[in-house]
Amino acid sequence: SAETCFLKDLEDYGESLSRYRALADLYFSWGQAGKAAYYYEKALAMTRAEGPTSQLEFQADLNFMERRLAICKKDSAFIRAMDGDGALQRGLEAQKNKNWELAYKEFAAAVEADPTNFPAWNNRGSIAMNIYKDYAEAERCFTEAATLSAAPAIRHNLALTKTMQKEAIKRGR
Repeated sequence: SAETCFLKDLEDYGESLSRYRALADLYFSWGQAGKAAYYYEKALAMTRAEGPTSQLEFQADLNFMERRLAICKKDSAFIRAMDGDGALQRGLEAQKNKNWELAYKEFAAAVEADPTNFPAWNNRGSIAMNIYKDYAEAERCFTEAATLSAAPAIRHNLALTKTMQKEAIKRGR
């Protein structure tokens, strides 16, 4: 699972802001407030100690927070965003069961309900790239996710889909 991978990375490679933030987001999505708070505190402490590592990271975090704040200030948008979390969870379950069509649909519903749901953007992009070979859609999804998160995995996925798209064009697909 993602949790196992991130915890192993922490053990193997040590502390990092991206690992702490990923674990915090994961626990938050699972409704485990105590664990989420612990890792958010670790991530915030590192951020305060080090500051943003790049303008790109700062801009993604700023964009995410501004868009989330706008959602929080409008009751109907916030209620809708909460529905997006349910769609994300259903998408993750479908993905776990390799029900790609349902997962793809649920991730679309998640980002329609909450456009700041970067995990849903990233997962939809992964299915578009790896299952459907729809590189244009994958690039669109990863680009949107990258405007909301500076997570290295998202930037890696965006670069990978561009490479795969170029290779597909060379092969005449």
